[in-house]
Amino acid sequence: MVVHMVLRRPVPAPAPQLRVIWQGVQSGDAPEARWTDGSGQEHRWAGTRGVPWLLRDELRQGEEWKVNLRGIPADVVALSLRLSASVERTVGVLVQPLSGDPNSGVLHPGVTLAPGATVELMVMHRAGDGWQVIALND
Repeated sequence: MVVHMVLRRPVPAPAPQLRVIWQGVQSGDAPEARWTDGSGQEHRWAGTRGVPWLLRDELRQGEEWKVNLRGIPADVVALSLRLSASVERTVGVLVQPLSGDPNSGVLHPGVTLAPGATVELMVMHRAGDGWQVIALND
């Protein structure tokens, strides 16, 4: 069963390898991942350059990413997913296991974006030996 997330309440990541499905993304929008490494350097990724643990799935319609949590460098403690929208509308994010039961995913409750604003929708962060996922609307 897909878990419908509550804002700011962490849930365990459904698997170490994830499919991130951006819901409601349209042409002109800008989904982006951000993280800071151990040296304090901030990184941004929008699907255009190679990051071995973060890939854009170009074989599917819409915007889908693949995230290998085990492949994230040890000095990265969190991965933030953000979206800038070209027009006002409600969007969300579905996170599913890359393999296995797709119904064991977690679903962002949705947020209405203002045109031109960038909103942090989700953060994945290390928690002990695993990862947690938190839905946001910041």
